[in-house]
Formats: sequence, structure tokens, C-alpha cells
Amino acid sequence: FVEGVLHLRGAMLPVVDLRRRLLGQQTPETRRTRLLVCRLGARRVVARVDRVAEVLRVRKGDIKPAPALMAAGRTPFIVGVCGPPERLRLLLDLKALLRAELERESRGTPG
Repeated sequence: FVEGVLHLRGAMLPVVDLRRRLLGQQTPETRRTRLLVCRLGARRVVARVDRVAEVLRVRKGDIKPAPALMAAGRTPFIVGVCGPPERLRLLLDLKALLRAELERESRGTPG
């Protein structure tokens, strides 16, 4: 799911395809495909996504626990939910989603 690297402001950032990571499918390139630069602690990673519908700023206090079925380990990459009941949004745990790759990078081992 790591597609390569992107040179941004003097740093080499890994580019990961989230569709491939989550579903095992290659993401077809479209006009809506976007690259998101994400901060994970001191690191940055570029996430390739199918599209971006909106960008939100969410305070930690507004995040509610994931529903019981999700918390039972069926979806280990869900942090929680936010928003009003009629428009809930699932929040991905990008760090957990990329944990194996980040650990491999830290050890200097090729993927």
C-alpha cells in the first residue's frame, strides 16, 4: 500500500494508498483523487484518498466512543465518532492503520 515518496519542503514523505491498505484494492486515479499530508507525532505521511468531501476541525472532547460492534476489535482502525446523530462521521486511527509500516521505517527495514 506504500506507493512511493513525495518530496515536500526538503522532506521525503511516504505516500500510502488508503484504499489499498483498507480494502486491498488499487485506487483508480480520478479528478477527485487527493493527497493529504498528515502529521503523526513528529512524522508526516501522505495519504492518497479517493476524494475529500469536507475538512473538519474536531476537538477531542467532541469525539464519542465507537459503537460496541466496532470497539470489539472488528474495526481496529476506528478511533470513535463525531457529529450530530443524523450525520455521524467515523474517525480513522491513521497511526494504527500504518503502525507496521511506521515501525519498519523506524528500524530501517525495507517494506
